Amino acid sequence: MSSLTVDTPLVAQLGKVSAPTKLCDPSGRVLGTFLPEEDRSLYDRVASPNRDEELDRRLREYPERPLEDILRGLESRG
Repeated sequence: MSSLTVDTPLVAQLGKVSAPTKLCDPSGRVLGTFLPEEDRSLYDRVASPNRDEELDRRLREYPERPLEDILRGLESRG
């Protein structure tokens, strides 16, 4: 995950946020979603719909490889 340092006025605004919140530019275009640190426990309550056996099979069938290799493979198809 990357990080972005924000200015003091934005820090003050984000400090008031207690739930997932859309961040928009002045025109209303959504830039992303801010999830307060204390709200990250939401992810702990989410279970994978796949059984462990299925996840193991996928890891064997599709081993990890560098993003650069994946992108190169996709470019060669197009």
